[in-house]
Amino acid sequence: MTPIEFINKRNGDWQRLESLLDQLENRMDFFSQAGQWIEFARLYRAVSTDLSLSDVYRLSTGSREYLQDLVGRSHSVLYSFSRSRLRNLATYLSHFIPRRVFADVYVWICQIAFFGTFFISGYISWQTPDFAVSVVGESMIEQIQEMHLDRNDHSPADKIAASAWYVFNNGSIDLQTFILGILGGIGSLVSVLFNGIFIGAIIGYLLSGPAAANITCWITGHAVFELYAIGLSAGAGLRIGYAFIAANGRSRLLALQEEARNAVPIIGIAVTLTILAGFIEAWLGPMPCGSGWSRIWLVKLAVMSLSLFFVISYFYILGFLRYRAESLRPK
Repeated sequence: MTPIEFINKRNGDWQRLESLLDQLENRMDFFSQAGQWIEFARLYRAVSTDLSLSDVYRLSTGSREYLQDLVGRSHSVLYSFSRSRLRNLATYLSHFIPRRVFADVYVWICQIAFFGTFFISGYISWQTPDFAVSVVGESMIEQIQEMHLDRNDHSPADKIAASAWYVFNNGSIDLQTFILGILGGIGSLVSVLFNGIFIGAIIGYLLSGPAAANITCWITGHAVFELYAIGLSAGAGLRIGYAFIAANGRSRLLALQEEARNAVPIIGIAVTLTILAGFIEAWLGPMPCGSGWSRIWLVKLAVMSLSLFFVISYFYILGFLRYRAESLRPK
């Protein structure tokens, strides 16, 4: 094979790698651009082989320098973590994540389904406690009420252990809700409806009885993050499951791969919120609020207010602004 024939045969991969490098050097969408990184790795190996064969095919000095530049840039992209990438990470968190969550119709469906059933079930149980007994079971609802009738603060060691337990327990609900989405998306939807009714029934029942003050004090700090994470997890599961049914012209395997990449940032946010809620629940939950506007009660209200402010401002206000800016950008 002559040098010209070798260059003509391999030039397509060289140009494609150069194009990918221009994109990857200036972006950090690891989740949304997973396919580009897979292609980049393949082209990096291929061009490195071409460079090692440049002497065999007697390539010109200019061609060898071009290949050396591609390999050097590829090495830097793959192994370095420069300040620009830290800036790109900030852009990813402040632009991509809120826009993705806000624009995800599956998240909207699951959040409305969860909080709708949660508040309806809670109100019915608050007005008619027998409804909660029929949903949860008499023995279980009595155990839960007894547990919340007498609350005492715990030692730091107990709180550390409780943090792990709450993260595991709440995370298992999120994971179950997400995984059930593989059943055509119906599993996630059924799970989120069940959890909305079940959790709402428990809270409504406790608010109607002698444990009302204690349960209000207990859930005030962490409830926002914990409950919102359930809807996010269900939305991610619904997206993947529905893609298996409605592939929109794609193969089912390709549809699952693409929608899984879109769901990863959402489930990642859900996991983060669940972990934060677990630590807040373990450290703030057991602290007794006392009577009146005590200092602990004000702290819990402040944490709840900040959590609610974060969810609304980050996922909805900022998400809307990023989504609107993206939709107005020239294609």
